Amino acid sequence: MKMKKWMGLTVAVLAGLLSASCELMRDISQNAKTGIPHVTIAKPTNYSKVSSNFVVSASAYDLTVIETMELHYFLTNGGTEQTLEMGVVPGVLASFYETVSFPEHGVYQLWVKAKNVKGVSAESKPVIFEIGNFGTVDTTPPIVAVVSPTNKQVVSSMYSLSGSASDSGTGVSKVFVKTDNGSYMLADLQNNSWTANISLQATGYHTNYIYAQDYAGNSSSPITVIVHYQAGLPYVVISAPASMYLTGSSSVAVSGTAGATGVSLLSVAVSVNGGGYVDASGLASWTATANLTSGTNSLRARVITYQYITNYSEVRYVVYDNTKPSVLVSSPLPNAVITNLSLTVSGTANDTISGLEGIYLAVDAGVFGKVDASTVWSAPISLGIGTHTIKVYAKDLVGNTSVTNTVANVQIVDPGAFFTVYFAKPAAWTSTVKIYYWQVAGSSDDCGASTNWPGNVMQVNAKGWYYKQFNGHSTHLIFNNNGSPQTADLSRDKDGWYSNSQWYDEDPYGPKPPKVWAQPGGGKFLSNVNVTLKVSGENVTIIRYTLNGSDPKYGGTAYSDGTVVNIGAGMNFGDTKTLKLYALNNIGEHSVSYVYTKSSNILPKFIWENATVYFVITDRFYNGNPANDTSYGRTLDGGQNIGTFHGGDLAGLTMKINEGYFNDLGVNVIWITAPYEQIHGWVTGGSSADFKHYAYHGYYVLDYTCVDKNMGTTNDLKTFIDTAHSKGIRVIFDIVMNHTGYSNIKDLSEFMGANPLDSGTGVLKSGWENATLGNYHDNFNYSSGNWVNWWGQQWVRAGLPGYDQPGGDDLTSCLSYLPDFKTENPTYVNLPPFMTHKPDTKATYLANYTVRMYLVKWITDWVLKYGVDGYRVDTAKHVEKEGWAYLKQQSVTALAAWKANNPTKALDDLPFWMTAEVWGHGPNKSDYHTVAGFNSVLNFGFQGAIQNGLSSYSGIDSTYAGYAGGINVDYSWNILSYISSHDTSIFYNGDAERQKKAAALLLLCPGGVQIYYGDENCRAFGPTGSDPNQGTRSDYPWPGNTTVLAHWQKIGQFRNNHVAIGAGQHTKISTTPYIFSRYYNKDGYEDKVIVVLGANGSTTVQVASLWTDGTTLRDFYSGQTAVVTGGAVTFNASGDTILIEEVK
Repeated sequence: MKMKKWMGLTVAVLAGLLSASCELMRDISQNAKTGIPHVTIAKPTNYSKVSSNFVVSASAYDLTVIETMELHYFLTNGGTEQTLEMGVVPGVLASFYETVSFPEHGVYQLWVKAKNVKGVSAESKPVIFEIGNFGTVDTTPPIVAVVSPTNKQVVSSMYSLSGSASDSGTGVSKVFVKTDNGSYMLADLQNNSWTANISLQATGYHTNYIYAQDYAGNSSSPITVIVHYQAGLPYVVISAPASMYLTGSSSVAVSGTAGATGVSLLSVAVSVNGGGYVDASGLASWTATANLTSGTNSLRARVITYQYITNYSEVRYVVYDNTKPSVLVSSPLPNAVITNLSLTVSGTANDTISGLEGIYLAVDAGVFGKVDASTVWSAPISLGIGTHTIKVYAKDLVGNTSVTNTVANVQIVDPGAFFTVYFAKPAAWTSTVKIYYWQVAGSSDDCGASTNWPGNVMQVNAKGWYYKQFNGHSTHLIFNNNGSPQTADLSRDKDGWYSNSQWYDEDPYGPKPPKVWAQPGGGKFLSNVNVTLKVSGENVTIIRYTLNGSDPKYGGTAYSDGTVVNIGAGMNFGDTKTLKLYALNNIGEHSVSYVYTKSSNILPKFIWENATVYFVITDRFYNGNPANDTSYGRTLDGGQNIGTFHGGDLAGLTMKINEGYFNDLGVNVIWITAPYEQIHGWVTGGSSADFKHYAYHGYYVLDYTCVDKNMGTTNDLKTFIDTAHSKGIRVIFDIVMNHTGYSNIKDLSEFMGANPLDSGTGVLKSGWENATLGNYHDNFNYSSGNWVNWWGQQWVRAGLPGYDQPGGDDLTSCLSYLPDFKTENPTYVNLPPFMTHKPDTKATYLANYTVRMYLVKWITDWVLKYGVDGYRVDTAKHVEKEGWAYLKQQSVTALAAWKANNPTKALDDLPFWMTAEVWGHGPNKSDYHTVAGFNSVLNFGFQGAIQNGLSSYSGIDSTYAGYAGGINVDYSWNILSYISSHDTSIFYNGDAERQKKAAALLLLCPGGVQIYYGDENCRAFGPTGSDPNQGTRSDYPWPGNTTVLAHWQKIGQFRNNHVAIGAGQHTKISTTPYIFSRYYNKDGYEDKVIVVLGANGSTTVQVASLWTDGTTLRDFYSGQTAVVTGGAVTFNASGDTILIEEVK
């Protein structure tokens, strides 16, 4: 059996090609329309449980030829993506059936990617499954053995212990090693082979103990191997080059270390390929030059002491490639005559040692550009009419280039007066697509100058376009569905694509001209800025940039995607530098320019670990458009309006962003309540049913695909997000994936189909139009079988006829009697029944989609379309963690795509961010971080912890130190602390001075912090009825307490300016007044501050731990400056707060 090992995976190829599955054959016609491969996974199935050794079965179909298939996977608990190229026989249908072994247990996501010979790739839908011991209980311990050293072998003070381990049950999970009476440590375990590096201090005999453990927890009995460490036995280690290092040079620098205890070293030497040893330069730290031969070379170092005791290093391998790759052009041939301005240059290439880096192509006197990197390569290009020369060469991974292959005298001739029209068939057209045309000018068309209604049947190409070619200069035409329906009367005189009632001059869904952009895209910077140059597109032949004002179209510096240039050297404040980018491919060209200004007034650095999140219930904040206040017939209740819509909307938020409200407060993230469509009607509110409760808060979803009209329009949403981004503010949505909104009279009467009234089966009873708080539930027929036509049994569990009843655990219960989404259900589902009666929904049927996949698709579409930066996830513990991990992965992909498509709007390259509401969760790391994929979890504990700092600021120090000692040491997780919440309590109790203290205690807290709208402005508890949470959602008190607001603004801006506040190391300097420092140094960015709370008048602060004498510092709160003298500065406190930063 042939075995192949790759990246920790062992693959046993068990079978050849599979026959096409029924599902694949059903989708062949769809594949013909899309022009991309169709990829499916048969095994493992979604949400299945498998052992460590399991079968992966997949197939791919394409109208051309499937060339390659790759297996992609990652462990959802923080694993990185891995890729394995599968061995397949190229063909229209390609498949594999292989047994693989994933040694680590846990939940995985896996998908398959296929590529056809045209280079078009497609991926299967992902499969989520769990690896573990789900069969017979494993009670057999593993077996462990030692290979080296042998018993009582003489060793040096440093040696390598290695061996093997095996297990017949669940597999070996760990191998432990200790020496003498030391502690056990983990050995490095790879594919049942283990190694451990041992260091000895004392001479004499030493005993090594080794045992193995399997995934079931069984441990082997320790085995032993005795070694004899003799004083004077030296060691030698090769540090560089790395193993399997590739080089195009005939010599390579070798370096390493050597040593011995109690004796002196005489020499270190290096041997190549087992030949003679050549002395190195140096002893304890040594270097040497190794002369290589073509191919793979072995390097070994030798050390000798003055007592002529000799020892050797492990063998290190280096690959020297001095051979040129080869390249051939198979099409077009020299002297070819081509009647198409677009053609594909193709051929083959090979490199026998290091492998191909790329195929480079140029036309005529143009610049060579990389077009492919495959052994069978192709490159679509466009040429003008005339004679051309095509030149191609190949380059290998070490830089060797082939002889340039030249194809001369390729003639492009006038294709004549032909043009083609293409038509995208609407989904509602179910009959034969025909084209009716007349008055074809200059026609020699096959049907003359016109046709008879409804015209001729249109052909369809591999991409799904219906097309007709005309031999003439222009025509009038109508596309029709075998007569009805039909388009308007149209005309065309050149190639054109007609879709959604609009003509396009190029395929709107096809290849595009290249796109170039830079990140950041211009703007201000303080000292210097690293700019990442980006380019996208296929077959890009020219990519250049300039920084001197010249046009890169005609010359400049070539770059590749991801090239980084630094701007700022030699510039003074106020100076500008213009960056220009240019790219060209066979479709077209693109250029762009950016201006960078060196300025002392710039947006601060942003990291999520220092986020200041402003949580706003949009409806209760500011009314920017009163015209949408009564959307869907929603009205005020004539009373206290506890649960009604109050008028706040997206337009109001945008107005306040433009007024600078959020920037003045130091806010860098706005968390808005869900803007998608909520239930239209009201339900009874409170334990006493004493008010009408509408979904103003965004937690009663009706349709994820539409913006709720009380919030505004899709254009309002786009404007809000774009405006926030333009001010350096990120936007996160509050999203719910656990439950739907309540069924209510208004929605049931609108979306249940023909007649919702009770005729023995209806869900509403006669007279429902006059429902009141007192008789609300009397208007429902709770025994009707028609309830299944609402969300449907496939989608939710609910206490209604025809539905699965709720369970008793967090994942299957109906929270507050809300219908519970079946996100764990692996069954493919149709759309919810009521959506077929909702004319404005954008939800469409998606084949092979589960409930979870639909929800994630709908939610992430907002990210893909508008650039939403993150989510606050409601009721996280009521959905499987694997579901959240899937949402996170899809959201990361969506935001990356939006940023690539909108480079001038993207604030940065940071990935998508998620924080979770897990009721009662504190400031600790949990599997919501490690398994579910959340970056952050809401910290319920801070509402209590803040009380410790109210009487004396220093009472908060243990909280600050504890938080910083966790999240700011391990940056893989974080928290979001708050003092007020919409479903617990608000902090303000009428004491404005207490509210000012809260500003410092919250905004200076390590980790992310959340301001609940009005915390900064003494928003009071409002009318609440019999629901104690409603009062926490009162209207924002414009203009409010401006004195308190000004204090919050000062501290908020200081936090926003300094990532050290949220992400730095915390050190207490003094108790009274309370003084502490924060220091941050990561990824080349340093930040430091000192804070004084409880100051009074002239205050001297010791700052020597962060700044040296002569440094100018500023109190950000008052604006005063001082120079460090004797390790201290003195400021006159404005109020009780001093915020110290360095003047730069």
